[in-house]
Amino acid sequence: MSQHLNETYDYSAHHDHDEGTVGTLPGGAQTTGESSFSSVARKEWIHAVFGKSLQQPKGKGLAQIDEYLCTRIYIESDLYQGESLGITLSRLTLGLYVRSVKPGSEAALAGVLPQSVLVSINDIHLLAEPSKQALERIWQYEGLFASVSKYAKPYSKDAASFVMDLPKEDLMIQHPTRLTFIRNGQMYAVLLLSNPQYGIEWAPCGNFALVKRNDGSHTEIPRGSIIAGVNENPIDDLDHLTSATFLKEVMDLELPIDMLVCWPPATARSGYWERSEIAKHNSGSPQTNSKGYKPIFSKEHDGVKTTVHSLFSRAKKKPQPEIPKNDWGLELDDLATAVGSGEVLVPESSPEKANSVLTKVYLPCSHLEGRLLESWDVEQSLLYNLKYYWTMNMIGDSAGDFVGHRNLSDLFLDFPKPLFQDVLLPLIACCRHTSPGSPTAQERLHKMLFDEIINLAETKASFAPSMELIASSLQEIELRNILRRIREKRAASSPIVKNNSNFTFDELDKGAASPAKSPAKAKPVAEIAGSPSSIPQAASPTKKRFGLFGKKSNAKSPSAKTTSPKKSKSPKRNTKEQSKTIADAASPGGKALSLLLDEQDKQEQDRQIIGAREIMFAKTLKFGDELLEICQDIERSLLKTFPQRLAGWALQPWSSTKETALQHVTNSMRDRLMLCSNTEFLNPLDSDELIVGIDTTECYILPSAHFPVLLTFDCQDLENRESPNNVFGVQKFYRTTVEVMHVRCAGKAAVRRNFVVHASVGGSIQETNPSTHTDVETNTQMWDDGAALVFDTSSSWGPPQTVSLRLSESFVTNTGATGTKENKDKKQRYLEDIGVSWADLTSVVDEKAGGRIQKRTVVLTPKLLSSKISGYFDQHGELSDENRPKVENMEIKIRVTTQTLEMAPLIKKSDYTDGPLRKRSLLYKHDDDVRQDLFSIDFIKTCDAILKSCGLDLKLVTFRCIPMGDKQGFIEWVHGSVPLSELSRVVADSILGGKTKSPTSDASSISEENEKSMVALAGLSKYETLQRWNSDVTGSNSSGSAPNNPVQDYLRTFNFDVDAPYMIRKDAMDTYVKSCAGYCAITYILGVGDRHLDNLLLHQTGHFFHCDYSFILGNDPKKYLPVRITEEMVNGMGGKDSDGFVMFLSLTCAAFLTLRRSENVRHLLSMIRMMEGCYLPDIEKNQDIESAIMGVRNRLRLDLSEDEAIVFMEKLIEESSSSKMWLAVDAMHTLGKRF
Repeated sequence: MSQHLNETYDYSAHHDHDEGTVGTLPGGAQTTGESSFSSVARKEWIHAVFGKSLQQPKGKGLAQIDEYLCTRIYIESDLYQGESLGITLSRLTLGLYVRSVKPGSEAALAGVLPQSVLVSINDIHLLAEPSKQALERIWQYEGLFASVSKYAKPYSKDAASFVMDLPKEDLMIQHPTRLTFIRNGQMYAVLLLSNPQYGIEWAPCGNFALVKRNDGSHTEIPRGSIIAGVNENPIDDLDHLTSATFLKEVMDLELPIDMLVCWPPATARSGYWERSEIAKHNSGSPQTNSKGYKPIFSKEHDGVKTTVHSLFSRAKKKPQPEIPKNDWGLELDDLATAVGSGEVLVPESSPEKANSVLTKVYLPCSHLEGRLLESWDVEQSLLYNLKYYWTMNMIGDSAGDFVGHRNLSDLFLDFPKPLFQDVLLPLIACCRHTSPGSPTAQERLHKMLFDEIINLAETKASFAPSMELIASSLQEIELRNILRRIREKRAASSPIVKNNSNFTFDELDKGAASPAKSPAKAKPVAEIAGSPSSIPQAASPTKKRFGLFGKKSNAKSPSAKTTSPKKSKSPKRNTKEQSKTIADAASPGGKALSLLLDEQDKQEQDRQIIGAREIMFAKTLKFGDELLEICQDIERSLLKTFPQRLAGWALQPWSSTKETALQHVTNSMRDRLMLCSNTEFLNPLDSDELIVGIDTTECYILPSAHFPVLLTFDCQDLENRESPNNVFGVQKFYRTTVEVMHVRCAGKAAVRRNFVVHASVGGSIQETNPSTHTDVETNTQMWDDGAALVFDTSSSWGPPQTVSLRLSESFVTNTGATGTKENKDKKQRYLEDIGVSWADLTSVVDEKAGGRIQKRTVVLTPKLLSSKISGYFDQHGELSDENRPKVENMEIKIRVTTQTLEMAPLIKKSDYTDGPLRKRSLLYKHDDDVRQDLFSIDFIKTCDAILKSCGLDLKLVTFRCIPMGDKQGFIEWVHGSVPLSELSRVVADSILGGKTKSPTSDASSISEENEKSMVALAGLSKYETLQRWNSDVTGSNSSGSAPNNPVQDYLRTFNFDVDAPYMIRKDAMDTYVKSCAGYCAITYILGVGDRHLDNLLLHQTGHFFHCDYSFILGNDPKKYLPVRITEEMVNGMGGKDSDGFVMFLSLTCAAFLTLRRSENVRHLLSMIRMMEGCYLPDIEKNQDIESAIMGVRNRLRLDLSEDEAIVFMEKLIEESSSSKMWLAVDAMHTLGKRF
């Protein structure tokens, strides 16, 4: 029973420290005697092992470990009179407790509390372990040694073949670790997710008196037992010194000796686990004693057989070479002895403190494989995430208020309500969690979360729509029904519903949560291309509906009658001025009455807004159902059976038949949407915004998987607010007029020449007519009509900053060499490039107060440069004169005028609001789990917040999304962004949808069309750049090569600065490099798959970002590759030798190292942990949630040092940017776009 109580010391040898004296060990380590012991920890340990009272002959402590033995020994005084007892007592330190926890360490984050007694590590019990051995094992697991000595010995001899040849990394902990503690009589467990060190200062629980020797005088006192009581002095007060003192006093008084001796449970020591593991490996019994330990059985006493082992005989040590010492000047073995005996205080575990070799080797720590979730309470995960999120968003003294919150109920009382808006998904997801604990714990957590969500819905009406949609998508039906009743109750009290006696929610909400109907088998596309009426019509059980491609009806839509309640305008309310007049007339209490009327007016307005929100949200659900039917019709019309699709479509290039079919279906969809154009409903992404109309001309079908639909809406705010919820801010409309004044040539070069100028502003291109006359005296070419080009643009990130110019010379040639006279006289114009130029419009678009630009005109003379300029910058972005490509010496003079425009008024405005009008585009996806997109965006936003809190702002842009069910939802469309598939194309007319082809390009038109991105095939992309207008587009006979740096050309088109590196405004280039770095690190950690070029986007401001998170956590429909860095992206930074690429590598590694910190690892892994029970595809369907968690943890490479992690990330980027596998990935995606 006491086979591992061998590391003890003779009492007399350490007597000089028993009085609490303090000494100094070599290296300056402080000796303390008894000062490291804690009476609280000692008592806790005794209760954990033996319980609050010792039971004979055996029993369990509060730790519930089987089982200790206890026996009573009674010796009459006449049996020892004049003699000694013949026993030697030795000091034995047992167990470890947490003396302190380093703030911010992994242990502190996990919730380890001081004064907690350690019970086990990954089910390896250390409760009754001698303190020295427990410390040695923990320090080995934490890796606090430089190497393993060639003279090292295993903890048990049988383990030699298992541990002696293992590398250092295998002896350390490289996986999540569960520590079990007991404190105040209560057991608790924490899960440490990062690798050591954990930041715990350990100390021994207490000294105990071990019966080390017995000379045979009194054999009833068993050797190897612990003194647990001497004549009514309990074990709480007995260490080796007090036990000897009490025994001596009793013997001096010649009183009978009444002793209790005990043996802690064998299973409470790590040796039992080691022998069990070795026995399992050898297919033996786990009860087999280790080789070399021979049991000696003493006689039975009170029915208890005590077992003693010959562990205390020490063989003479063989001389060994000197082992390097650590910073304390002690060998690790000696340091464990000193700390375990209470002689040394160790501030905390630290690798710098242990440079010695390992002299005793223990079996590697066991794994929690398959048991990770059992060790990780979802309530604690939610508590940690909320506290961490609160910390990152709090400002001032209140930032630390949450520290005292140790449970959710206390946290919910103080958590700021506005912050809940960003944590709705985990909050509702945890309601679905099935805890491995008791049913009582499950019910308590479920009720607490329900109460908080309901309270939030009642107090923050703007959150309620999102909460109901998320609850419905997660199939949390009970919560969804409660939220719906709250919505109906709130709406019933509003004046809008009270004034409309015929209004009910039943019709509006009908079918809102019903599952999607299975699409019926449709006729082939070939049959519908010419005849819209041949499409089968879907029947509705409740009303007659016109199919997507059915005949148009002049009557109003039936849905409009049922979904649009009759709106009764509320009586006009007094304005504040009118209220003040009434109040003044009612003197002397006029001022008080004025305030009362103002308050009543505000309350009435709030009730109107709340009522409008609830009614409009019900109509949003109805619109979602209608939209789902539209999308199912689209898919049935464009998709055939798989064999037909594979043979007839997927293997064939894009053709006019496909383009016609897509356009026909798009027009039919727009006709169907016209029936809903007068319907008002709440913006599903923004509950403070009302959709008052659909701009059907800006609605498109994307030829991608399941054919997502892009919808453009006219919107108004329910109530005025300074900044609408948008990615870049408030949308504004601008008009930029570019007037080409003249082109001046050197010498007499302008005589008899005709020039054409193409100008680009905000991504659209216009061209002048050929110049009409020449001023010989000034050598200039001019235009009679003034050559004024007008560009109307809109953006939410500011007015246009750059105008791009391209100068070409116009030639006319005969195209008919033979045939009739008409053919011979036929002329064709073609253009020959001369050069390009850019003009910085910063001085033109100086914004005035109020965010408007007054009409402002400036004259600019930009310098003409070669169109191939992107290939001549050095690694610093400089363009030296010797490297500058030569162009004809010419000058272009332009006059630019910019002003802000008002948005054109709508024909119909809302009766519920008079807020400003704006456009909003949303992408509707069906048959895709948008819940996974929502989770991924939350993950990216969390990483961004973490990086910003650490001073690393990587300019990350994220968009919003909301699920409308488990297979459909809305995603915010980011205007001003284009996919890299557009920028990387060779042909120039990709964005124009083939509208500007050269007459000679018919032979290559098919291959050109197949290179288009899905947005170009849909006909909605409007980005154009002059650098991509190769000579084929303008009709030149010269070869048109691809632009060698499309990313820089794109950024320069919108952010020109002649003095900046690469002639791109520094803030835009920095934004590009930083956002590339941020998304590179985060998407790698998240394991985002399916990274073809359509899913990588670049915004005009330089923000790079990803979209479409249908495959995450290492899943990919094709081959999973961990990082996507394209050659075009690297060239956009300036190439692999450039300063920009060096900055990119540095920032990517910095972000990776930051997210690997223990507090951040716990936060990110907790986000996945809380999604248990939601059955997201890549979290619980395609793999189990534990594999998803461990996949993220493995990608963080916690086994590497910071220097090794930097090398790893740099190598990963290098392999990705040069991998040819991405060519196959993009080719497979291109094939998949051919529906």
